Amino acid sequence: MENLHQKFVKYGANAKVWINKCKMLLPEIDREGIWHEKGFGSIYEYAAKLAGLSHGQVRDALRIMKKIEDKLALLKVAEKKGLGSVRPAATIATQETQEFWAEKAEEMPVHTLETYVKASRHVTTFAQQTIQMTLSQKTAKKLEAIKGDRDWEEIVLELL
Repeated sequence: MENLHQKFVKYGANAKVWINKCKMLLPEIDREGIWHEKGFGSIYEYAAKLAGLSHGQVRDALRIMKKIEDKLALLKVAEKKGLGSVRPAATIATQETQEFWAEKAEEMPVHTLETYVKASRHVTTFAQQTIQMTLSQKTAKKLEAIKGDRDWEEIVLELL
């Protein structure tokens, strides 16, 4: 019975690897029109009949791949761990920050990365340096009053 279970686990893991490989090929297949050349009505029909992918899986894969196709660091993580592992970072990563987000996607579970990305959207960025602070409401209001219309960098340089 254990041998049967081990086989199933092995085959299931292999299936995930191959499905991910198929998903990674979809944008190029779509660009080249291969699905049309092979007589399919759409990329969705092509992927469903040849790889068992649902409409949602294809749509999601195309969307994520479009966002990371120019970000080699994230592509490498997606190839290794799957597109789902980079999904949260795909919307926030830029050419300049792709290495940072690839590292986070590599080391964090997806749910943790989602939370991290959400929190990062509320962080002030100075050039390439990101600074995050937790302040009391009273202190935050005082800082906002000091800032006024000025730039945060101007304020910090003044304080330094």
